[in-house]
Amino acid sequence: MLENICIRILILDISEKKSNHELYGFTVHEEYNFYIKHFWKNESYKCDLAIRYAEGSRLQKLKEKYFVILQNEINEKINIDKDMISKKFHENMNEFQMLNKDQGDIHKNGRSVSKIEFDNGSILYYKPHSLDKDIKYQQLYKYLCEKAGISCREVRCLSRQTYGWEENIENKSCNTKEEIERYYFRLGIHLFLGYALGATDLHGENIVAYGEHPVIIDMETYPGYITKNSGSSTEEKAEIKIREKIMTSVLNTGILPVLTWGTGNNRVLMSAVNMHGKIRTPFKMPVVKDDKTSNIHIEYEQVEFEIKECIVRLNGEVVNSEEYTGEIIRGFRMAYTEILQNQKLRNMLKTFFQGKSRVILRHTQQYYMYLFASFHPDYMKDRKQREELLQVLHKKGETQLQKELRDYEIQSLLELDIPYFEIDGNSRSIFDGNGKEYQGYLPCTPYESWIEHMKQLSCQDMEQQCDYIRLSMGLLNHGYIGEKNPRWADENTCIHQIAEWICRTAVIDGADIGWAGLHFWDNGYWSLKPCGMYLYDGIAGIVLFLAKYLDRYQDSSCRQDVEKIYKLAIEKLEKYTDLRCEQNEVPEPLATGLYDGESSIVYVYLILYEITGQEKWIKNAQKHFEIVAKLLPKDENMDYLSGNAGAIVAAMKLYQLTGEIEYCTAAVETEKDLWKKGQRMEVGYGWKLKNLKYPLSGLSHGNSGFLMAYVELYKMTYDQEYLKKIKLLLSYEDILYSEDLKNWIDLRDPDGRKTMRGWCHGAPGILLSRMSIMDILPDDKQIKKDILRAVSTLFHNEREKKICLCHGMTGNLLIMKKYLEKNPDDDLRQKYERQFSNLKEQLQDMRSLMVTETLNPAFMNGITGVGMAMMLLNMD
Repeated sequence: MLENICIRILILDISEKKSNHELYGFTVHEEYNFYIKHFWKNESYKCDLAIRYAEGSRLQKLKEKYFVILQNEINEKINIDKDMISKKFHENMNEFQMLNKDQGDIHKNGRSVSKIEFDNGSILYYKPHSLDKDIKYQQLYKYLCEKAGISCREVRCLSRQTYGWEENIENKSCNTKEEIERYYFRLGIHLFLGYALGATDLHGENIVAYGEHPVIIDMETYPGYITKNSGSSTEEKAEIKIREKIMTSVLNTGILPVLTWGTGNNRVLMSAVNMHGKIRTPFKMPVVKDDKTSNIHIEYEQVEFEIKECIVRLNGEVVNSEEYTGEIIRGFRMAYTEILQNQKLRNMLKTFFQGKSRVILRHTQQYYMYLFASFHPDYMKDRKQREELLQVLHKKGETQLQKELRDYEIQSLLELDIPYFEIDGNSRSIFDGNGKEYQGYLPCTPYESWIEHMKQLSCQDMEQQCDYIRLSMGLLNHGYIGEKNPRWADENTCIHQIAEWICRTAVIDGADIGWAGLHFWDNGYWSLKPCGMYLYDGIAGIVLFLAKYLDRYQDSSCRQDVEKIYKLAIEKLEKYTDLRCEQNEVPEPLATGLYDGESSIVYVYLILYEITGQEKWIKNAQKHFEIVAKLLPKDENMDYLSGNAGAIVAAMKLYQLTGEIEYCTAAVETEKDLWKKGQRMEVGYGWKLKNLKYPLSGLSHGNSGFLMAYVELYKMTYDQEYLKKIKLLLSYEDILYSEDLKNWIDLRDPDGRKTMRGWCHGAPGILLSRMSIMDILPDDKQIKKDILRAVSTLFHNEREKKICLCHGMTGNLLIMKKYLEKNPDDDLRQKYERQFSNLKEQLQDMRSLMVTETLNPAFMNGITGVGMAMMLLNMD
């Protein structure tokens, strides 16, 4: 970045010269060379440019000055430390060269980590800060390695009061699988120490895979400040606590595969556990195009770069890291168990809070983006113009302390420094690179925060962190991990352990409860967040599983725990209903759907009534439907899963159970609006949902879901108009059936050749809708034909890998079971039983399970739905 301080001035000047026909040559390369020779290298012309762009000239000279100062500083330190360096590193100090290309970020008046090459070819790193913490950490790490009975590769370093020297460590391949296993075991130890000390900067650029030894090469930010999340004013206590747990978990160290850079669907992995090393920036960066031509210019695009040193290899071939998840966990457990029973180890950790350590308030990349923006020619004419631009760092409503901090950031950037901050273990202050103290910046001292963190360490927390490790490692292999240990011995054990896991992972704060769940992005990645309230992946679904469990297992060993958690979860659900009812205006857009919307809570209350027979659930459902009624005119989703088609089904179920006409009226009026939002197709009718070109097939978002609403309307009203509409919806969905693929096409695929075989999309969910229609059109030939098509696809399906209700084996098996209850068939029954046996086998081998399902409390795409399905499937 800093090498190109004046590149934009050069680009602008070339462009102006070309526009004025002042460049000569037959090609753009010749024109560029003409400019360089006759203008850029013309001292008189350069002096003129320097006058016009005085700030650019100052910065170029400042950069050169920094380099000379740093080189002189290193030379002076080498002369002082010559004998000690020779003794520690066995180096000949006669001559050296500072390799500027590997220079680190510039802090505190041009100082930076620098790579030094000596005349014998050996390399050392000069670091402009003490390495006492590095030495302390190595002692701690070595202690744990010895406890585990494995060797420790210590990094040779020489620490002085304000600077230090460190040996060069480069990536080295392993020679045996056993070395790979030991590498990941050691990495598990590092992971625990990072977790215990609040490290947040152990990403792929700060760990080197040196054979079987993971080596941390930058400990400047050790120990970290273990942040406490104050949360937003709208969040419940449990949600705040969940976010705090996630922020202070192993996921925050930087070692594990976690979405750490960018936002939303553009987030990428920067972790030290990385199989390919290639990173594509989630945001656009300035890139010079048509270099060395008269057409030279800058474009903004995503840039790909590679993190190489952390990549683990076996005889030169990249290792599949997720296969060694178990080794990471073993190393992590060993270190964690040791600290639970070893006061000496706690005392060793405590010493890290003596003195100062660096703290990062903004990502370095953000500072560089501000710097590059300030290098635009418009701001390079004088310092004041650059300073005015950098005022963007100030934010409206900032406190005086925040203003002073940002003033320091601006002044640092004006002098080409990346702003530098430190914290002291026993102070609430923060210190800038000039030593200025900003009192009261932290809510408590780093040491006090660490003490609170250490109080949370327990066997239960260890299991939670191990689950997080499994989840994050699953990002490397589409949700699958390589642990070999069996999870569940049989289906009943599976159900009990799911209940126990739900109890263990519940986050309780007083009378409030919550769970950490998964949020899925379109790019295939996911991140952790507090669970919402809906059936699909929220607390309503967890309540449903727990209610069924308590109804099914009267003598369970964990029944008392389940009752406690169920009571808190029910109270949370009812409190949510009360809160929404009290609001005159809905504060944010809410979905209305039967699975992922407000109607899902109505639906769960009604199922709780069916399970328990308690009238209070009918009343709760009626109360919550008042919320749904307010939302019906505002719905934008429309579909069965999250829109008004699902809300119609909820309303009709309420009408069926209570007989109160208002629910039927609400459904009828909602349908009128729903139909207006649809589109008549060349064949039939459908709804084009957000960002889609055509209406879909299937239950979740397609015509089968809408059909479920129209069937319920017809059953309760016998209005012939609904029959006509049902036939229109059928005719459109049937043109999406592919004889070649033996399934209904999923039009979300741009090529139009994708199909799914799940409740949500494809034959299984469509079979449910057709069985529902058979109740009102028992002799319809097309319905019968569709059922035969769907049955053939469902029952003759290959073994599914996923097990969830939404798009996995348990959802399909429940649909099979429902079909067989109405249509007994010995051959199909055998196929059903074979697939059920496949599911039970799969549940016994963690390697065949996705962590996004087994370690996710969600009902439709997680483990509580699997538990519910196992109970329903075992009712025969």
